[in-house]
Amino acid sequence: MNNSFDSLLKTACNIKSTYLNQDKKEFNNLPEFYKSGLYCYDMMKNVRIQKFKFKKFSFEVLRKSGLEQIKIGNLDDAHYTFSKALSIFKYIKSANVLWKTEGGIKDEELSYFEDKGENPSEANQINSMIVNCLLNISYCDLVSEKYEETRKACDEIIKRDSLNAKA
Repeated sequence: MNNSFDSLLKTACNIKSTYLNQDKKEFNNLPEFYKSGLYCYDMMKNVRIQKFKFKKFSFEVLRKSGLEQIKIGNLDDAHYTFSKALSIFKYIKSANVLWKTEGGIKDEELSYFEDKGENPSEANQINSMIVNCLLNISYCDLVSEKYEETRKACDEIIKRDSLNAKA
């Protein structure tokens, strides 16, 4: 009796998982560093609405923290910290504010944002900061032997800076 209930429960979980994954095919194909932007949306939303100088300051604090995490060998923490820094300027938002409690992410509810700055100088600085984050993310992924994620970060870097030797 117990085995048939366990089997039924596993089948139900598999069906639910398959159903939920159909709603987020696009999201599932995104690199982890962009997915993190959705998960830390609430944490970073107050930074994103600030003036450029504050965003840049916040970015630098996170970048330095990420570099410290690398120095002590905490690559997962460093990766997450760099992903948060990246999400100051490039992030995903769900139209459903209750997505965490109402069954998850749905592609049709997602919006993609990238801060372009208010002038060419800010735009150049933002692009440089994004490239810097992606380089650090790709380093964490490379050392962690997450080669597909490393490639995705490097592809994004090359789109932004086609001559970047590290990418």
